[in-house]
Amino acid sequence: IVIDHHHVGSHCPPCDVFINPQQASCGFAGGVLSAAGLAWYLIAGLRPVLKEAFPQLDLPEARSYLDLACLGTICDMVPLRGPNRVIAKRGLELLGTTTRSGLIALKRAIGCRNQVSCYDVSFGIGPRLNAAGRMVHGELVVDLLTTSDAALSERLASNLNRLNAERQETELKVKERAVAQLESRYRDTGLPWGIVVWDKNFHTGVIGIVAQRMVELFYRPAVVMGLDKEGILKGSVRGIKGFSVVEALAAAGGGAAPPPHADDVHRGRQPAVAQRRRRGRHEAREVGVHPARHRDRQQEPQGADAHPRVVHARGRAGQPLPPR
Repeated sequence: IVIDHHHVGSHCPPCDVFINPQQASCGFAGGVLSAAGLAWYLIAGLRPVLKEAFPQLDLPEARSYLDLACLGTICDMVPLRGPNRVIAKRGLELLGTTTRSGLIALKRAIGCRNQVSCYDVSFGIGPRLNAAGRMVHGELVVDLLTTSDAALSERLASNLNRLNAERQETELKVKERAVAQLESRYRDTGLPWGIVVWDKNFHTGVIGIVAQRMVELFYRPAVVMGLDKEGILKGSVRGIKGFSVVEALAAAGGGAAPPPHADDVHRGRQPAVAQRRRRGRHEAREVGVHPARHRDRQQEPQGADAHPRVVHARGRAGQPLPPR
């Protein structure tokens, strides 16, 4: 069983069951659920069937998993409306009284004792859970959320705290190098419609966050790439309002690229980016979106995000970067 919520093409992965509301003729719950939300609905749908087939089983209520569904819903930044809003609201209530040893330890680590807010999840719990997968391996989080050992929970929560601090430091270094790369490359010509930066030393665990930071600083679609263990540039893409990065990459023939072809990825994206960004900018004006107010809901409050040399670089393509 494969559960996913990303946009898909006409083919399905090799599996027995593929659950994805983005498939043609599906659209379950408006297609806005996170994978965690979809997993919760699967549990809710399976429980009565299993209860009827195996009445002797002591199955937990589906609502007891709303705390986990809530974490995924808020951290994945899906629209908090409809079923997502219900999952978030009920899940936050459950997080306030959770008996999960790992979550209790993590709440203590961020200084949250009783009621949990959306802010606590977005800025406290979420970044620490994500840090494991970005810096080492996601199994650390599975261990935390499934253990009933209080001492082990404390150790794991402390480890996640440390990894999150490492992630913040690594992210800042990669972002500063990316900004320096843009300043060097476009000092005389001005920024292009889309931003592509890469370096073999960019930590691939934080390139997604850094790509989002580039969008926040320049209000342009951004690609950030780093070298993986196989010697392939692994990239992460972030777009802007009204701009589909999926369409742009398809038009540019985007995909995995060995280092010698990184420039081709950059050059090949520009026509598609320019066309779609013009269309997206028009749509953004119609709905009242302003670049300076475009912010990532999960952005962590770090002063370095207001970079003095680049914060005024938003605007039309070809605009030169301000002096140091």
